[in-house]
Amino acid sequence: MVNQPLVSIITPTFNHSKFISKCIDSVLKQTYYNWEQIIVDDGSMDGTAEIIKNKIQNDSRFKFIQNENRGIFNLAQNYNEALSHAKGKYIAILEGDDFWENNKLELQIIKLEENENAILSWGLAKSITASGQIISVNPDISTANNQLYNNKPVGQILSILMFRNCIPALTLIIRTESLRKIGGFQQSFDLPLVDLPTLLELSLLGEFEFIPQILGSWTHYSTQVTKTHTFQIFEGFYKLRTFFYKKNKLKIDEVISFDKNAFEENYLSNKIISASRQGRYCLIKKEYFDARKFYKISINSGGLIEIGWKIRSIIGYIFSFFKWDVEFLAEYLGKGKIDK
Repeated sequence: MVNQPLVSIITPTFNHSKFISKCIDSVLKQTYYNWEQIIVDDGSMDGTAEIIKNKIQNDSRFKFIQNENRGIFNLAQNYNEALSHAKGKYIAILEGDDFWENNKLELQIIKLEENENAILSWGLAKSITASGQIISVNPDISTANNQLYNNKPVGQILSILMFRNCIPALTLIIRTESLRKIGGFQQSFDLPLVDLPTLLELSLLGEFEFIPQILGSWTHYSTQVTKTHTFQIFEGFYKLRTFFYKKNKLKIDEVISFDKNAFEENYLSNKIISASRQGRYCLIKKEYFDARKFYKISINSGGLIEIGWKIRSIIGYIFSFFKWDVEFLAEYLGKGKIDK
């Protein structure tokens, strides 16, 4: 593997003391050896930086950048700072609370070297609880949509991405030249993430290389950004996709049949679901007033659609008044208890 191209792994982290050691270990265990890892700590206050320093000392493959806290809504700054230091032909993404399978890099680099038309590679990821229980494997490869996963012809994957993000960020490896061509990592519409804004831009640039194997895992816990900002992320996604379509309408209409009515129906459906989920996470944190606020959005939106989610919201709304723990009910119903 000596002649294989260098991979630059970008790892942003903030208060990941419970996970960062396993994250770094998963890189050290890779069967592909020609990599560097650029870790950017966003002012962690829980000992994350000290763990990183102890793990990477005397290993020149690591570069550690410590910043004052910029906050999750400036995440692209940390990503692009790491990108400015990257030496590799490829950029791999691994946030501080995620980890990889041992052969992850090897599988993807081989495929990317074989297919010069592919600007990125991605694959399956496990969603797990902090205690290691498997929640799901994403995306679902049994659906008809899996024929779109390679974005061939270029732009086809927008048939999915305009409605949902099927690509687990921790599985991404992107050609550095392609990433720099779009101006680096993107962040907009008050989204506390960079993956979907960046993927939308890349979707019109080249083919993807999908690996139908589990490449890594990402952990669910109640304080992570996707839980604390669930509804805000949903609203930001809607604004982002609407703007992206208007900006690229001619290109998009050439490659996919974009159904505006289905798009709006999807918006209403996901509004109910995301508000219900946000209510649940507020209830977990005993933020009862905020929980009721989001549950009411879920209950009052979209008429009679997503009745199952509305019933969940009604139950959560009632629980919030009595300050009951809805997680016991979720566990009983087989929905999976979220680690606090």
